[in-house]
Amino acid sequence: MYHKIVFTKFKENFVYRADVIGGIINSFIELAALWFIWNAIYASSGATTIKGITLPAMITYISISIVIRIYSHSYSEYMIHDEVKHGGIVVAITKPINYVFFVLSRELGITFFRFMARGIPILLVAFILLGMTLPVSPLFFFISFILGFFINFFIVLLVGLWSFWAGNIWGLRLSKNVISDISSGAIFPLFLFPQWFQQIAYLLPFQAIYNIPLSIYIGYISGFEIYTSLFIQVFWFIFLGLIALIVWKFAQKRIFVQGG
Repeated sequence: MYHKIVFTKFKENFVYRADVIGGIINSFIELAALWFIWNAIYASSGATTIKGITLPAMITYISISIVIRIYSHSYSEYMIHDEVKHGGIVVAITKPINYVFFVLSRELGITFFRFMARGIPILLVAFILLGMTLPVSPLFFFISFILGFFINFFIVLLVGLWSFWAGNIWGLRLSKNVISDISSGAIFPLFLFPQWFQQIAYLLPFQAIYNIPLSIYIGYISGFEIYTSLFIQVFWFIFLGLIALIVWKFAQKRIFVQGG
């Protein structure tokens, strides 16, 4: 049943052609801007590496980061908010499906479409024109990438479920995205920041979405450190997953109380 939801959401996105074209253009503009910025930084430094990272590795880092941002900046929070606000949540929970898995399936369908429509073109351009390299540890990167997806999903789910207690989640979602972009290594790698900032960022779950998989991809994280980094992701996966399930349990009670 859930695979049908994934496929349905995948097909639905074909309808919004203007949004697709706009998203592709926006991704290419972002990639071009970051490419010029990092070329200028390396040229002005006069060095072939910065913190041990070559320019091709840095271009690879930002290219994969843009692809990850395709799913990390999700709109599922607003979908949940609208279902709570307009009563669609009642219809959803009366169906013979688990609502959390329903939201996950919907998110997977949207993510698959965005990857096909925006991610693949970005990767092709980055590989062919910008010198993007292949992952140093493909298997570990794939595992880290999947864990990062689910960590992001649980955060998105928690923000969306906050709709049961708040009339508007716009501010919370905006704050989440800003904090994520700054502390996750999405725009600038965390290893370029001062040590004190890195220590703060490592305490937050956002670096497990970007910094860990991206660092594994370019080989900045290697050897035994890969296992410790994956352990950190597994911790956030379990912790945030449990918190999301607990919050959903309380949210269901609010539906019962308010709906009689």
